[in-house]
Amino acid sequence: MYAQTFIDAALSGFVLPLRADAAFFALREFGRMSVGAVAAAVLGRVCIHALHWGMGRALRVMRDRGKIYVRLTPKLETIAPRVLAFALLFTWWGLGAVWPFFAGFFRMKLPLALALVAIGQAGYYTVSAYWL
Repeated sequence: MYAQTFIDAALSGFVLPLRADAAFFALREFGRMSVGAVAAAVLGRVCIHALHWGMGRALRVMRDRGKIYVRLTPKLETIAPRVLAFALLFTWWGLGAVWPFFAGFFRMKLPLALALVAIGQAGYYTVSAYWL
């Protein structure tokens, strides 16, 4: 059942994150105190956000090689990584799946980006499993 929770969490955050994803209901099925279900859901979301980060990084590489044109101001280059460090904690909220994409585009290190995503997702699923 943990594998199904992992897959449901990953697929629900693939393109458009769904507010009431299947992993939330799987957490209810396991009961309120299942740490394994929370871990499976967090791992599923972190894996799919790693894919989003990779797509952003690939777009940045294409831009740097001149294959596509994306105009960036120097101010945006300096502000974006700081803002993204905070925004990655909220990948669970609304259309938060875009933040890992931008983190990859603005060259944020993958381990840092995934750690911030994991902290935010763990908070969301823990609150969902234990207190809602």
